[in-house]
Amino acid sequence: MAVNRILRHYRVSAVDWHGTAFVLSTATGKTEIVHNLGYIWTAVERLTGKPCDALDAELITVMERELG
Repeated sequence: MAVNRILRHYRVSAVDWHGTAFVLSTATGKTEIVHNLGYIWTAVERLTGKPCDALDAELITVMERELG
């Protein structure tokens, strides 16, 4: 899932849940169900206790390096 490339930066992953939602999981085992992509970013902030910005310059740099 493409969103996992971004979420990996925050040590979070997402899996599809029966085609109706996403289950987010942190490296420490916290989980949350979100019902659409629009809610993922605030859920990641709740789960990690850190701001989540998909347009963060550091994140973009990491993703550009991965794409080569």
